Order: sequence, then structure tokens, then C-alpha cells
Amino acid sequence: MIALLLAAGLLPSYQTALAGSRREVPVEELLEGFKEETPAADTETVTDLLEGFDDEVPVDTAPAMDPGKSRFDFDGYLQLWSTVNYAHAAPPPGRTDWRGLSSLRTEVFAELNARLTDNWRALISGAGFIDLAYTLNGRDQYTEQVLNAYEKELELREAFVQGSLTKNLDLKAGRQIAVWGTSDYIRINDVLNPLDLREPGLTDLEDLRLPVTMTRADYYVGSWSVTGIAVHEIRFNKQPVYGHDFYPYPAPLPPEAIPTTSWDNTEWALAVAGVFSQWDIAFYHAKLYNDQPHTVLTTPVPIPRVSLQHAPITMYGSAAQVARGNWLFKAEVAYFDDLQFFNAPDESFRRLDALAGLEYTGFRETIISLDMANRHLDDWTPALAAAPDFAIEDDFQSVLGLSKDFLDDTLEIAVLAATFGTTGQNGSYQRYTADYDINDDMALLVGLIDYQSGDKEELKQIGDNDRIYFRLRYSF
Repeated sequence: MIALLLAAGLLPSYQTALAGSRREVPVEELLEGFKEETPAADTETVTDLLEGFDDEVPVDTAPAMDPGKSRFDFDGYLQLWSTVNYAHAAPPPGRTDWRGLSSLRTEVFAELNARLTDNWRALISGAGFIDLAYTLNGRDQYTEQVLNAYEKELELREAFVQGSLTKNLDLKAGRQIAVWGTSDYIRINDVLNPLDLREPGLTDLEDLRLPVTMTRADYYVGSWSVTGIAVHEIRFNKQPVYGHDFYPYPAPLPPEAIPTTSWDNTEWALAVAGVFSQWDIAFYHAKLYNDQPHTVLTTPVPIPRVSLQHAPITMYGSAAQVARGNWLFKAEVAYFDDLQFFNAPDESFRRLDALAGLEYTGFRETIISLDMANRHLDDWTPALAAAPDFAIEDDFQSVLGLSKDFLDDTLEIAVLAATFGTTGQNGSYQRYTADYDINDDMALLVGLIDYQSGDKEELKQIGDNDRIYFRLRYSF
């Protein structure tokens, strides 16, 4: 019901691989050199990035384990995150005052990567934070929901084993993230992992995805791969909660019914992807629960009661990318069936999502990108626009991004503009960041985000949520 700001995926993270190459890399390539690589921050041309993507290393030629090298690799980071709200007016008596310091969070992330054999590895990671702003500002002014969701958290992140069963067949089982599609900004086919949307707009999409427990098998035939996925853990987006300044409603939402994690409720997905010289293509199919819940009348009399439920839906999609010199062209389409709404309880609806995007890297150490998408709800009627559905017949959005590196790649300046509706009538925001590497281990990020309210229900009251934010990170 709350598809807040970036439920489609918002933020800039320039990927060094194409959509089809976002298939699981054969495990023997991951094990070479043991340590996983971090996405590069430099700005090679798209053609350079594509070179070698369709080269595969047979499992039986993977290098043997070096007996003198440790089987384990441990890394992570400590960081201080702070946000300051500068546009809020004084609240009415009894309401939370969101002016000034809204977050002062100490965070930790740790990851252990273990090489079990030449062809198998295991990974486990975890994260947690404590936000001191609520104590400093006075905990009694915040709702219980806000304190539970924002004051502290400790979570198991990815935890899986991965290896080769045969020369062409890989298996990966455990908590993990599976990325579908081409866009770094807007989610069309990227439907398998929920997002953390509690503070929309502030962090990159790759940091918003929430891992879920799944079993994944990848079979490779030449330039093609076939992927089958069973998602065992039922998990949905983390949304802003009642009392927070990103929460759009004056009262708490009804209780949410979460399907139990069981064999009967397992979500299923299939992908077929081909990676070729300077282009790739992928086809997707999934049966899963809708991340966006709908309101259901559970007790009509004597006192009407409602709850939020997640309908099982069916999805078909495709994505493709083509590189030409310094240009990268993207396209995605996805069809969703069996969508449910409160104001049409006896009907199911269909939606067609389509995206077109491009990236240009022809300027020195500069990336310019533009993604545009529209979600068309078939058989829409004005009744669906009423509460509590607030459904839009054509939900258009665009994201324009610009980033440039300075000082020998130690400073990155980035600007991102997201617009909802063809003219921004449904809301918009602009984000400005400067990310500076103080040394090899320490980095400082400073940013500003400016929101504009719009007609879309979730975005009607975000115009005063403008923030300045800081992040000081030490990587180990």
C-alpha cells in the first residue's frame, strides 16, 4: 500500500556489468583470488566493461587452493551516520518535532568469506546500528513504532554456501540477493528482494536490498544461462512507520498478515539470460507475493475490521542492453497479473511496466544516465483512486543522474533528480552528494536532499523533509 518514493528502486550505483551479466557468476571465477571484488569506481567505457564477459573458466581448470593462504577473509566497516532536517516548521503541541538532528547513528557491518574447497565457498555477514538521536532529543516525543523501527537494529544479512555441482551447474543456498533487470534506479524486473524504504532517497539501491533465504541453481551453456530459484523466506519491504516524518497517514495502518514461511508458500522464479559481445538479453518468470499489500475487509459486522494482505501474483518480464561506443542503451518490460484492490474486491487486475534508459561515458571520468518508466494499470477505474487503494492508472517516473570523479578518483560529485509524473505533479526530489576518500580506509560523504510534495498519496507531505546528511566510514 505504501510504495514509498523508491519502491521501484531509486538511487545511483553505476554497475560495471550488463543486465544479462547480472546472472550468478560461475563459482570458479568467484573463487579465483578468493576475495570478492567491489564494483569499480573508475569510468571505463562501456565497451571496455563488456570485454571478457562471455569468457568462462571451466571448473576443472580452477586453480588449486594455496596451502599457504588463509581459507578465511574478514572485512567490513564502522561508520557514523547523521542527518539534520532543515525545512520543518514547528509542530502542533503533542506532535513529534522533526526539526534539527534526526539521526546520529553508529553502524557496523562485518562479512566473513570462507573458501571451503577449490569449488565451494561460504559467506556470512551481519549489520547493526544504534541511533543516539532519539535519546538526545527525548524518547518520549516519539511513537513506539518509530523507536522500534529506527532506534536500534541487529540483523543477519547474507549467509550462504555456493559451489559447483558439475562443470556447468552451480548451486547457491542460504540468505542472498538476486538482481534482475538493467536499471540502477527504477525496479521493473528486480522483484525477488524487498527493499529498506524507511528513509527513502538517501542511499543507493544496492544498499537498500534485503536478503532472503533462497535456493538457486545456475546452468551454463555457452553464452546462455538458465537460473531456477526457490524463495523460502517470506519477507516484504521495510516501510516508514506511524509517527515518522516519511509516514504519509494520520493514523497507524491496519495489522499486516504475513504468510508463514512454508513449502506451500514458497515463491518460484526462473530466468534465462544470454550474454554476447556488446549486448545481452534476459527473460524472467516468477510466482511470488506482492510486496505492496492491499486492504481487505476481514470482519464486516458488527464492527468492520480490515487488515493488510499480500496477494500471490504472477510476473513475466524481459530486459536487454546494447553497448555502442560510449553509449549504453537499456530496455525492460514486465507484466503482472492477479493484482488485488480493496475497492474492487471481486476482481483481479493486470499491470504492464516498461522502462527505457541510457548511459553515456564519453566525457572524462563522468557518467550521465537517464531512466524513464511507466506502470500502466489495465482496466483502471476512478474507484481505484479512492482510499485506501490510491491506485494510479499510469504511474510515470524518471531519474536523471550525473556523477564525476576528481582528484585522481578520490572525490566523486554526484547529482540525482527523480521525478514522479510527467511534469513532477506526483512529487519529486533532488539529491547532491560529495564522497571523498580521506585515505585507503576512511571516507567522508556529505549530501543534501530536497523533496517536493505531489499528488501521489505517499508523497503529499514530504516537501518539508529536506535533509543534510553526513557519513564517516572506516573500512577494515
